[in-house]
Amino acid sequence: GLPLQGAAGAGSAPSPFTSTCLPNYKANTDVLAIRRFSTAVTTGGLAANQVYAQAHWDAIKFDLGSNASTFTFKKKDNVTASDIREYLVRVYFISTCSKCSGGSADTIPTLYRAEMKAGQWSFVPIAEGIENLQLRYGLDEDANGLPDDTGLTVNPATVQNWANVLTVEVNLLARNTEASTGYTDNKQYVLGDVTVTAPGDGFRRRAFSTTVSAVNPASLREQ
Repeated sequence: GLPLQGAAGAGSAPSPFTSTCLPNYKANTDVLAIRRFSTAVTTGGLAANQVYAQAHWDAIKFDLGSNASTFTFKKKDNVTASDIREYLVRVYFISTCSKCSGGSADTIPTLYRAEMKAGQWSFVPIAEGIENLQLRYGLDEDANGLPDDTGLTVNPATVQNWANVLTVEVNLLARNTEASTGYTDNKQYVLGDVTVTAPGDGFRRRAFSTTVSAVNPASLREQ
C-alpha cells in the first residue's frame, strides 16, 4: 500500500527489488517504485492475473481479477457499485543498455520503466543516455501535508517512513550516446549526496536535479 518506495544503489539489484524486475540493472544507481490506481475506471471483464482496487469511504479492497466476486463495495447511495480500477506498479531504474538483446544489443545506459501487468513484468526504455539516478526524500512526520524542514533523507528505511514521503529529489546524470573525438571527461558530478567521477572517456555529460511532489499523499494531510 505504499505509493512511493525506493532503494539506494547497490552492486546488484537492491532489496526489496530483484533481478527479475530490474534486468541489466546498473550498479550503484537508485531505484524508485510508484504505486497508484489507474485514472480510468475498469469496465467489462477483469483480467484474471491483474490486481485491482475498489474504494469505500473508509476502506480499500485489493484483489485479483479472478476473484471479481469479492468487489462488493457500494457508493454512498448504498446501491451503485463502487468503481474498480487497475492497481499500477511501475519501477524506474537505470539499465546498462537500451537494446539489451539480439544482434542490435548496445551498451547505452538508459532510464527504464518496469511495469507489473497481469502478473508479468514489461520493460520500456524511457530515455537513452541516462547514466545515473540518485534520490533523496522529504518526509512529513507531523502529518501537516508539508515535508519537514529537518532535511532530506537518503533511505527512509521503515514502512512508516516510506508512508511519510511527500517529495522526491531526483538527481540524474545524462551523457551523450556517442563519444566526442578529442574530448575527455574526468569531471566530478554532484548528485544529491553522491559525487560521481567520470571515467575519463569521450562522452559529454550533464547533471540535472529537480524536486517532485507526491500530490495525492500530500493532499490527504493538508491542514
